[in-house]
Amino acid sequence: MSRNKRFRKSAPPRRYATPQTLPNPDFLRVITCNLQWGTPAEGWTDVQKANSRAEAFIRGLGERCRSLFKSGSVNTRTQLTEENLKQTAQVLQQLKPDILALQEVDKGQRRSGYVRQARVLAEALRLPYWRIGASYAGQSQVLHRRPLDSELKAESGYGIALLSRWPAKSWHFKRLGRVRARIVWGSDPWKGFSHGFLEGLRDLPAAAKGTGVRFGQMRVLLAARLATPLGTVALGTTHLEIHRPTAASQLRRAWRSLYHLRSESCLLVGDFNLRDYQIDKVLQPLPTEQHPELHAAIPSYPADKPWIALDQLLGNGWELVGEPQALRLPISDHRAVIYDIRPVKTAQ
Repeated sequence: MSRNKRFRKSAPPRRYATPQTLPNPDFLRVITCNLQWGTPAEGWTDVQKANSRAEAFIRGLGERCRSLFKSGSVNTRTQLTEENLKQTAQVLQQLKPDILALQEVDKGQRRSGYVRQARVLAEALRLPYWRIGASYAGQSQVLHRRPLDSELKAESGYGIALLSRWPAKSWHFKRLGRVRARIVWGSDPWKGFSHGFLEGLRDLPAAAKGTGVRFGQMRVLLAARLATPLGTVALGTTHLEIHRPTAASQLRRAWRSLYHLRSESCLLVGDFNLRDYQIDKVLQPLPTEQHPELHAAIPSYPADKPWIALDQLLGNGWELVGEPQALRLPISDHRAVIYDIRPVKTAQ
């Protein structure tokens, strides 16, 4: 299958700054980070600290009603978002990333003060080649829709982003699909029925706490063929579904598409929402020649005491320089993961 059928090729890349020299000529530094749309570690408001869904709904409804007649909440949210992103950029700036892959990125969302998060970080870090890949357009708290343009040029939205120090020969975007709406059950809603039908009915409301309908979100892959000093690399980022069977299918589609896009080598980074020990089994159905040569991961979630490796890297033609590192940022419930990589040396 041709590349054009696998990916939708985007327009020429934007430039907003002059690229700096390579911080280290021997390797590339790739950082992947789930921004959680700029949420600070302590949370935004009382809504996120509510003890139940009903309490969170009531607090959230009150906050929305107040915001209809008062613009101060938006102004405060804007100031907080810009300050949090500024602090995050200061941390990342010290790391001198060559490529920054971001997930859960807002553009023009009320919940994050209408800040264009990808642009703010690109300008602060002087990464002139960047692009957004939209999961949806519109506001997150009301009805959102499929974007008219995957780059969100003239509309608000949410998705992933890729920021690079080095120019892109081409940009590519692919929709990976979404999981169907499904019922998510609580811890053990049927436990009471072991003591009889009437006993089960009486205990059902308390036992079913946490049960609800969950709607899937469109997942996407954003990729670029980057002309780095160490060679051209097809690099993509994605944020996969939390429903594991769906995430497994999406990962195969993303890696297969990136593999066919490559010219010399390829890398896939992002929030896979899969455990690191599951990756080999997930990719097993692919042809042998398409299996990645490199798989790297380090615990990065939750941010305060990480024990789950969700933010991972797959690659062909590259190898690690040292062990990955996980760094806590002023925002997000994920830690940023740092991968230093270099091309694999072939035998002469």
